[in-house]
Parts: sequence; structure tokens; C-alpha cells
Amino acid sequence: MKIKIILLSILICVSAIAYGQTKKRPNKKIPKAKTTIPVIKVEKYPAPPRSTVLLANPGNSKGMMSPPPMVEAPKQISLYFTNGEMLTARRVSELNKLDFKTIRKFKADNKYTPEFEEVEFSAFLERLLNESPNLEELDLQNCNLKVIPRISTPNGNLKSIYLSYNNLTALPDGLELIPNLEKLVLDNNQLSGLPKSITKLKKLKRIALDINQFNRFPEELFSIPSLEILTLYKNDLKSLPDQFNLLPNLTTLGIQYTNLSTLPPSISTLSKLNSISLNGNQFAEFPADVASLKGLTQVDFSNNPIDKKLFLQSLDAIKWRGLFSLYDLKLTKSEYEAVKAKLKLIDVYH
Repeated sequence: MKIKIILLSILICVSAIAYGQTKKRPNKKIPKAKTTIPVIKVEKYPAPPRSTVLLANPGNSKGMMSPPPMVEAPKQISLYFTNGEMLTARRVSELNKLDFKTIRKFKADNKYTPEFEEVEFSAFLERLLNESPNLEELDLQNCNLKVIPRISTPNGNLKSIYLSYNNLTALPDGLELIPNLEKLVLDNNQLSGLPKSITKLKKLKRIALDINQFNRFPEELFSIPSLEILTLYKNDLKSLPDQFNLLPNLTTLGIQYTNLSTLPPSISTLSKLNSISLNGNQFAEFPADVASLKGLTQVDFSNNPIDKKLFLQSLDAIKWRGLFSLYDLKLTKSEYEAVKAKLKLIDVYH
């Protein structure tokens, strides 16, 4: 009897468990749980501009792109030809097959790069000067040149030579063979004199001799009446020869920082002079020979150790009209006002 009761109890328990499982797992599908998912709003911004990258090789058959080329340093040498074409090169050795007769303009600049191959460049320059009958402009600035090869072949087309920022102590022989030269720029070198051959340049209009080693005015220039622009900034001249009447076409004279304290009377004959720079010298008063030049329109008299009384008196002789720079004269405000009162028709900058 007890056994029957036990079996019956087990049967009841099993039935109860089975019924519970059926309740938890109904035959129909259980709906998915509702989960709240945040909605991300996509903003429509304008597409960024597409940038074009130039490549040395745009790609190969597999679609792989080559890296872009390195940025090149400034070219050392530029050549312009009579047919209008242009060529650039880094080294003289790249120009071995050059036809010198076709060169119209040559420009070399060694400012940003190591020195040219000195021997090779010197030989090239000698050929350029003597085998280029159509050469009109020669620009050799910043080339660390100590010597310019001799000119032995006439060239009637060469008009401009630029030799600034080199280490030249002398100009080449044979300048007389380029008789139509108009511009000769020689600033920032080591020159202390000019050759006699320069007197043959009867069409020379501009010569720049700034920051050289001249301790006297190069009188050879008085043989070139065509000169219009002459600059000798920062040369220790101390005085000037009284021959400026031989330069009747001079329009610009730059003689600043040359330790001048007086000017020669012949300066007053420069009727075409419209600009003169006298700043950084040793003038105590304004030079009377400059004051009388009616054609002047620009005068720089800054940074001179003036005698204030003499200076104010010297202004009475001024007959020109234009711009008058008077910086660093150590004048008081009232003294500058007195200067302006004297020069009512002149623009005074101080």
C-alpha cells in the first residue's frame, strides 16, 4: 500500500512538471523582445573639394599608384633662346651639346645651392662670352665668381650684364668688344677700380658699384657721357672729383654712406638730375650745389651730423620741389616745424 502511495505521488509530481513546461513554451512563436534603439540622424554636409595630386606615374596595369615626386629645388641655370624657347638645368654638364649661337639670355643663380663646378663653369662661361653672338643679357648673380674670363669676340647685341653678389676684384679684359652695353650691375663685390676699357662703353646708361672697395671715385666714368644712373652706396670715397659736368645725362646719383662732407661745384651742372641720395654722410649743412638744381624731385638727406643753425640757413637756397627725406637728423619737433615752414612747397619726411 505504501509503495502504491509513493508511486502515485511521483506520478503527480511528474505531471505537474510537464504541465509547467508546457505553459512556458507555448506552441506559437514567441515574439521578439522590443528593444529601444536610438536613431542616428545623418546630416548632409557638402562634399569636400577634390584635390588633384600630380604623380610621377599615374598607375600601372594593376591599378597601383606611384608616390608623388619630390619638390625640386630652384633651378641653377636658365637659358632663353632666339626662337622663344627656354631651358633649365642644374649643372653645366647638362649643357654639353648646347648651340651657343642660339642663346639670347643666360641666367645662373647659385644662392640656394652648393657652388658650381668651378673649372667646368669657368670654361663654359668663356664659351658663352665668346661664342654667343646673339646674347643680349647675361645674369650671373650669386655665383661665387672670383674671375670673369677674357672677352675676345665682339658682341654687338649684349645690352645687360648683372654680376652682383660675387667675389670679383677686377672686370674682364675686352669690355670694348661689347660697345652697345647699357646696364652693368656690379654691387656687392670686391672691386677697388675699373679698367680703362670701360671708357669705350659709350652707350652705357646704368652702372651700379654699391658695396665694393672703392676709396676714390672711379674717374673712368667721366668718359661715358651717356650715363643716366650711377650708384656708389657704401664706398669710402670721402670726396668727389669736380668733373660732373662731363655727365650731362645723369638722372639718378646714389652716393649715400660714402663719408662725404662736401660736393664739388660741377654737381650744379646736372640739369637732368631728378634723384640724389646723400644720406649717411658727414654733411653739416645742405649742399648749395644741390639746392640750386631745379629738376630734383627726390632727395634723401637723412642721417647726417648737421649743424642745426647752418642747416636751417642752407634751406633758403633750395629751388627744387619734391620729396625731402630728413630722418635721424636729431631735430626737435619745433625745429622740424621750422623746416616745414621754410619748405612749404616740399613734402618733408622725418
